[in-house]
Amino acid sequence: MNFLKRTSPNFSNVFYNAGAHIQHHYFLKSEFINNNINEDDPLYHILFYYDKILKDYINLKEYNYLISTGLSQTPNKKPTYYYRLSDHKKFIADLNIDYFEILPRMSRDFLIKFRDPKSATNANKILSEVITNKGIKLFNEIDNRGDSLFVTLTYDQEIDKETYYFVDKNQKKPLLNEVNFVAIKNGIHNANGYVFLSNNINKYVPKSEIHVKDLNKLILDYFKS
Repeated sequence: MNFLKRTSPNFSNVFYNAGAHIQHHYFLKSEFINNNINEDDPLYHILFYYDKILKDYINLKEYNYLISTGLSQTPNKKPTYYYRLSDHKKFIADLNIDYFEILPRMSRDFLIKFRDPKSATNANKILSEVITNKGIKLFNEIDNRGDSLFVTLTYDQEIDKETYYFVDKNQKKPLLNEVNFVAIKNGIHNANGYVFLSNNINKYVPKSEIHVKDLNKLILDYFKS
C-alpha cells in the first residue's frame, strides 16, 4: 500500500492466495460451515484480515477497483487425506521398476523418466496394480507420456499402522512407513468465481457470466474509454 501511494501507477494488481489454503485445510473447522464449532476459527481470521486489506484499497478514492476470487470452494464433507512418498526412489525400486530418473513434483505428484517407451509401459502396468488392503489403488492417476510417467498418489483415506499395500499378491508392506502426511483437504475447488467492482467499472461487465480470463478484456475496455 505504501508503494502504491508513493508511485501512483495508472494500473496495479495484487494476488492474495493464503485464504485459499486456509479454506482447503480448515473449511470444516469454520463457524460458517459448522455451527457446532467452539474452537478457534482460522477461516474467520483470514476473512477478518482480508476485510482490513480491502478497506485500505476501497478507501483510495482516486482509484477504481476490481476484486475477483477466480474460483470458489465448497466444503468437502468427507475429509480427503493427502500423502507424499517419503523416498520415491526406494519405493519404485521395491516394485522392481527399471527407471532412468525420478523427479518429485508438487505434493502427491512425481515424474518417472525411462530409457524407452516399453519400460514406461511396463512400469505403468505395475503402478496401476498397486492396491491397499482396502482394495483401493494407490496410484489412480498415471499419465503415460511415452518415455515418462507423471504419477499422482491418489489414495485419500487416513493411513495408519493397519494400512498395507501389496507389491504382489503374496507380499504386503506397511504403507505408513512409505509416506509423509501432507494435509487434510476440507475444501474443494468450485468453478464459480465472483467479482466485486467499484461503480465506475460496473458498466463494462457483461450481462451473462464470463470466464475468468475475460476479466482481461474488461480491464482493457475500461482503459480504452
